[in-house]
Amino acid sequence: MLKWLRRVFREGKVEGTWKSFCMTVSVSSENITEVRQYIQSFEGDKIRERIVSLPETITLFDIEFPVGEVKSTFVQARLEQHIREILAEQKECAIPLQFVPGSDPTYIKEYLDWIKLSQLTS
Repeated sequence: MLKWLRRVFREGKVEGTWKSFCMTVSVSSENITEVRQYIQSFEGDKIRERIVSLPETITLFDIEFPVGEVKSTFVQARLEQHIREILAEQKECAIPLQFVPGSDPTYIKEYLDWIKLSQLTS
């Protein structure tokens, strides 16, 4: 963990590999067109870069520390589930989207608040 923290502090980012991740999309009458377009961009096992930005915390010595906003880039993401039937019903719901890597399972996490700090100390 300390090695990881040192790397985040010095570089503001880390790389690794991933196996899968799931995110839930809320479908409403206002956004159903955008959700359909997003899902269609993955049809036919298309592989795309997927970027997720969320705040993150880490646990060190049983204490949780917020590390700020994190931008995670999944270099090759493929949508595993086909959910056209759910969207065809055109009702409001939450849809779980399961992503798996293509041939490159690399992810890059950029710690946006820390990137600024690492640039100041360089």
